[in-house]
Amino acid sequence: MKSNQLPTIVFIHQLLDDSKGMKRSAQNAPEVRKIMEDSGKVLCVFQGHVNAEKYSMINNIHYYSFISAVYGSGLKNNSYVIVDVSKKGTLKINGYRKASQMKLLSH
Repeated sequence: MKSNQLPTIVFIHQLLDDSKGMKRSAQNAPEVRKIMEDSGKVLCVFQGHVNAEKYSMINNIHYYSFISAVYGSGLKNNSYVIVDVSKKGTLKINGYRKASQMKLLSH
């Protein structure tokens, strides 16, 4: 992250915003969050490994957990998002099927 000068979006399978030792969380989540926070460049973390949509903000970083992309059979049970990022760093999450619409303001 030191060599990158641009705003950054992180994608990870396991959770980084829950340090309570959940099996769904990355074991080193607090350390990874600290690196991202110190960089001052991370706009948002998109994470998975849960079957429910979840949002939190920790120290000016947005954390968005996806609903499982396929949770049950048929189109009605899937979800996906398209994310628009403005030049000012605002993110608009366009959710489809089971995913929600959200607007995340830059910090």
